[in-house]
Amino acid sequence: MKVTVYKDISLTEDYIDLYCQNETNDISDLVSYINTYDDKRIIGSYDKEKHVLNKADIFYFESVDKKCFAYMKEAVYQVEFTLNELEDLLESQAFVRINKSVIINLYKVLSIKSDRNMRTLATLENSEMQVISRHYKSTFNKALKSLENKVKGGHHENHN
Repeated sequence: MKVTVYKDISLTEDYIDLYCQNETNDISDLVSYINTYDDKRIIGSYDKEKHVLNKADIFYFESVDKKCFAYMKEAVYQVEFTLNELEDLLESQAFVRINKSVIINLYKVLSIKSDRNMRTLATLENSEMQVISRHYKSTFNKALKSLENKVKGGHHENHN
């Protein structure tokens, strides 16, 4: 694949045009990465201040009383999205819905174990445990497998 970068100081916005004979999986992966590159941050509110949050630092999102929160290592931020909007926004990234009120960051999962009633528990890097409900278990497993394949295939991006 040939890559050429052209610098033009008169541009008001950067843009990328991609020419290919066929849209292969590599091309699709590249386009997906480019589309999410500028979108690695999300705005959250804490103590009446707005903060720019790096998505890679978010452990999970949770909906509580019709408000949505981003849980980070040191603090919890309110975000102006619904879980459904976050699901769409984070679809191609390592976030997956695990129950009706939580979306977790797969990169923050330390372990997974079966629990009673066919539920599954995910332990996160911050030692919190989240329940993966039976309804979302298949989606979770597919997302985990997809992430595993990306890591094995060398497509793993640095998330720290």
